[in-house]
Amino acid sequence: MVLRRITWILLVCLVAALPASANLVANGSFENPVVSANARCDTWGANGWTASLAGSNPESTYIFNAASNGWVAAQGANVLTMFPSSGGPSVSQTLTTVVGQAYDFSFALLGASWYGQGTTVTVSWISNSVDLIGQWAQAAGTTTWETKHFLVTAGSTSDTIKLTYADYQTGFWGAANIDNVQVNAAVPEPGSLCAMLVGLAGVIGLKRRPR
Repeated sequence: MVLRRITWILLVCLVAALPASANLVANGSFENPVVSANARCDTWGANGWTASLAGSNPESTYIFNAASNGWVAAQGANVLTMFPSSGGPSVSQTLTTVVGQAYDFSFALLGASWYGQGTTVTVSWISNSVDLIGQWAQAAGTTTWETKHFLVTAGSTSDTIKLTYADYQTGFWGAANIDNVQVNAAVPEPGSLCAMLVGLAGVIGLKRRPR
């Protein structure tokens, strides 16, 4: 009987070690629409996203094929590129969420600046009209993709994620390249969960041993 219980606990542990939940973000790597090499999508309309083309610059936000600049995307072929414009260009997407559920919100950033400034992106998780995060300032001179994770808790059944390029100032010229946007339900690390369950199985075994 004790062995059977321990076996079931270990099976639960193996199930817990399976990959986490699916990404809630539609088109998180901006592969739709398809953009050929050495081209970009000036008429912004990536499926799943809403773009705010701030200021008078109609090209402040667009989908860009990374190969056209001789580098690679963080995931897939395309990236989202935002240029500085008065008011800050942004993209947003409303997700189907579970109230009280913790989520891991992450994305990859690679800034570009011709004048030595860093790259600042305002990161928003909007729940019941409340912005729950803040800003991510990437250091000047960064030449590789960096991924940042934010742990948030849903406050409604339809929370919204939003990314805004915040570097607008006189004399500034740069870009924020964003890719691989993900929102996944946060779960305990498989290793920690397994250790806890195996320990519990050991306790059960000790209690059931004949004295």
